[in-house]
Amino acid sequence: MAESTNYEVTAFVNVGPNTEPRHLVDTIESAQHWLGGELAVTVVTDDSGRRDVRTAIDALTGVHRIVTPRPGSGMTGGLYLVTGLSLLACLDVAASAVIMQLDTDALVVGPKPNRDAVDYLAANPRVGLAGSYRVTCTGVERDFGSAQAALRHDLVSRSPRARALRKKVTQLYAEAQSHGYEDGEHVLGAAYFMTRSCIEQLRDAGYLTASELGRSTMADDQLLSLAVIAAGWSLGDLASGGGPLAVSWKGLPWPPAEIQRRRKKIIHSTKDQDGLREDEIREFFRRLRGEPQLTWGDKD
Repeated sequence: MAESTNYEVTAFVNVGPNTEPRHLVDTIESAQHWLGGELAVTVVTDDSGRRDVRTAIDALTGVHRIVTPRPGSGMTGGLYLVTGLSLLACLDVAASAVIMQLDTDALVVGPKPNRDAVDYLAANPRVGLAGSYRVTCTGVERDFGSAQAALRHDLVSRSPRARALRKKVTQLYAEAQSHGYEDGEHVLGAAYFMTRSCIEQLRDAGYLTASELGRSTMADDQLLSLAVIAAGWSLGDLASGGGPLAVSWKGLPWPPAEIQRRRKKIIHSTKDQDGLREDEIREFFRRLRGEPQLTWGDKD
């Protein structure tokens, strides 16, 4: 008899100082609802330094909270190091073979996106990080130009304070190039999935705790993708075609009703867009949690 697939995942959410506590709670509860018992635990890495955020996190069940040494790490190299803390915590708190990341303005809106991810990663065993990659959910080729510019900045910076950063990025870049890295290529850090094996290799190589990278001008997702390829893994696509992700860097790729019609399962960003306030967007998808999953998943 064939062994059944283990779809359990561990999730993590990085929380910054501008996070609205009720939105954070809604994002976590959306994952708990739609993944059910297949969500082992959610690691919440608190970089906010705020009491109201801590209180909101501590009131939740199924959550493991960790705190960064110095709150307010920013959006570039500092956030990459926060992500490193999150990934290491995910390895420690559960044995899940796959890790799911959600931004605080991401939302799970459909049943079992973890199953899509686990099946994809099993079918593509060299992929260590998968999400919105080369082609967006709307079929548009992603532009890596800004990531290329940030990479070049880190590689050529002559600031005395950036010497250690330049050396580390040069090392990562050389390793990644040996594995076919295209300058600036990366998986969008809105929502993504990683394999435990990949994270363990990043840990063992010291890539997740490389403090030099804290000064990088590259975004956290750009650095993570660079490190993944430097470690010999590939990036993968869970957004284009029939993938479960409906994510954009800013705003939503479609109106909420169209996302529902297309049966997408994770969205980003819930922030105000096209006359809709974030609370309205979240309320639209919160109502779907009361609908039977079988009805939601039926084909036309």
